[in-house]
Amino acid sequence: MTQQADWHAVWRVIRATLEALYFLSGVGILIAALYGLKQLKLTKELAENGLRQLELTQRLADSDSKRESVKLAATQCRYFAEIVVPALDAVLRDYLHQKLTFLNVPPGQPPAFVLHEGKFVQAKYDAQLIEAQWLNIAPKMVTYLNAVESFAIPFAAKVASDEIGFQETSANFCTGVSTLMPVIYHLMQTQKVGYPSLLMLYCIWNNRIAANVAAPLLAQMQALITTAENEKKKLI
Repeated sequence: MTQQADWHAVWRVIRATLEALYFLSGVGILIAALYGLKQLKLTKELAENGLRQLELTQRLADSDSKRESVKLAATQCRYFAEIVVPALDAVLRDYLHQKLTFLNVPPGQPPAFVLHEGKFVQAKYDAQLIEAQWLNIAPKMVTYLNAVESFAIPFAAKVASDEIGFQETSANFCTGVSTLMPVIYHLMQTQKVGYPSLLMLYCIWNNRIAANVAAPLLAQMQALITTAENEKKKLI
């Protein structure tokens, strides 16, 4: 009886142990699950933090890029004031001093040169007149064109701030390039000199200047049209 009781006692112990182990295994699974959820949450937080860091890094990179773009534009504007403007002034003074005429444009004449995206689509000029007159002034003109091409490169490549460059230099830049357009085209035809950045930037900035000039005129025309339409309706 004692032996049987002992076996019952042993069985109860074993059963209790198994139940305890089962319970503990359930608790372990729960703990493991909770730990897994915690790890998942931690991983999600790390991912979100990583995204925030990436966005911050991108903003800083964009900020640094913009800062460098502004600095480069400022440097180019200084170059324009110190090198390009005096070079153009020297060209025009010498042109007038020698009483040359090959750049003169008769009043009321339509544009002799039409460009699109930096390419000539129309060109009308007197090549013989340029050849006859420009040899004595050619070095100064080439010096100016080389300088203005160097100025234009970062803006045409969109690495210098277009806003600053346009605001500070566009009027003088477009006037100078437009004045010497016969020479630019002549050099392209005779010496295969392209000046691609200069011409591309000229197209962009000259179109913007024209748009800025035309905008208020278009607004006035629209106002006149509206007034005329209203008066017409009253008469009807």
